[in-house]
Amino acid sequence: MKFSNRKCPFCNRKATQQFITLFHCKCGMSFIREGKTWRAFERTSDMVFRLTPKKPKRAIIDFKNHEK
Repeated sequence: MKFSNRKCPFCNRKATQQFITLFHCKCGMSFIREGKTWRAFERTSDMVFRLTPKKPKRAIIDFKNHEK
């Protein structure tokens, strides 16, 4: 998948950057860079995005735990 100029390949809108390697689009798709490739996925309500505190900084996707 080609992700150039930070435009979403699905809806062709400009994606906004949340972290260094993580971009979001208004259509509900997100893009994360892993090495030199881009991976696209659909966001769900139970996803939590965080940035690792150690170098190299990268975005991590966690899921909320519904059990208490």
